[in-house]
Amino acid sequence: MFKNALPGYFAYGCDSLKSITIPKNVKIIYKNAFYGCENLTSVKFAGAVNNIGKSAFSKCVNLKTVNFTKGYFKKVYDL
Repeated sequence: MFKNALPGYFAYGCDSLKSITIPKNVKIIYKNAFYGCENLTSVKFAGAVNNIGKSAFSKCVNLKTVNFTKGYFKKVYDL
C-alpha cells in the first residue's frame, strides 16, 4: 500500500526533522504526514507528486521553502 506513498502521520510532530527531500518514487503523501513538525524549514520534491492529503504540512510553523524541482501535483484533498 505505501510503496509509492508516505503514510498518514508518517513524521507527525517530529521535532528533530529540519528538512526533507521527498523521493521521486513517492506519488502520494497521506493526511497529517508531517503535521506539527515545528522545526521543519524546507521540503524538496525530487519528482512529481500526484496527491497531497489534508493537513499534510499543517502546523509546520517554520516551513519557509517548498521546492517542486520536477513535475507537479494534481490534487490536494483529504486522503
